[in-house]
Amino acid sequence: MSTLVPNPALTPKPPPKPISAILIAKILYTGIVVLSFAVLIWTILCRQTDSYHAGLFHSEAHYVASRDLAPFHRLATGDFYPPPGIPDKLAIALPDPKYFIGAYVLNRISMGHPIEFDSLTTAPVIVAEPNKSLRLVPLSEQTQVLDWIDAGLAALIQTPKDKLSAKVLAIPCGSPNDRKTCAAIVQLDGSTEDDSDLTKWRLLPVELKLQQPHGAPLSQSTPDSMKQGAK
Repeated sequence: MSTLVPNPALTPKPPPKPISAILIAKILYTGIVVLSFAVLIWTILCRQTDSYHAGLFHSEAHYVASRDLAPFHRLATGDFYPPPGIPDKLAIALPDPKYFIGAYVLNRISMGHPIEFDSLTTAPVIVAEPNKSLRLVPLSEQTQVLDWIDAGLAALIQTPKDKLSAKVLAIPCGSPNDRKTCAAIVQLDGSTEDDSDLTKWRLLPVELKLQQPHGAPLSQSTPDSMKQGAK
């Protein structure tokens, strides 16, 4: 009696088992976890980049001083400029220069150093040194002195009666574009009783000789504009 041996090639294969819902759920859960982790990493990297740029902005996105600025110097257009090599994205975020014009420097700023808002004030607060006095000298009749005068400079003051040494502490102006509204806050090294009309006081650089009260001429090296201002 013979025995039939089944041919494997002719034996039908059982149909594949359907993917269970549990397996699908596991795959979806794993994908969500991986995607969430990737988003978290991306967010951390973006925040670190933003922090870097914020620090870069704080250190570079400030105007810098074009020269040494003394305490209570009044800022003008030529006193500051954007830092060289600043990235375009930071350059467009620089403050409007109009907020700097006319402001006063609180502390000395060296040339090339940043000028920050915290280092400025809208009005100088002046306190006289012991045994010295302050005067507010109008410059409406001698606007030419604004070409050389500045906070921190020594100056000579000629009154109708006296010759005084002084230090300029600040130059307040009523209008940024009107030189006739400016005045000089000066600290006198000595005393004077000639306070009747401060508009007649004349400021001169220390290297110029003073006109004598009786009308003696100034030094021949004195510019004509200074001669006119001292009359």
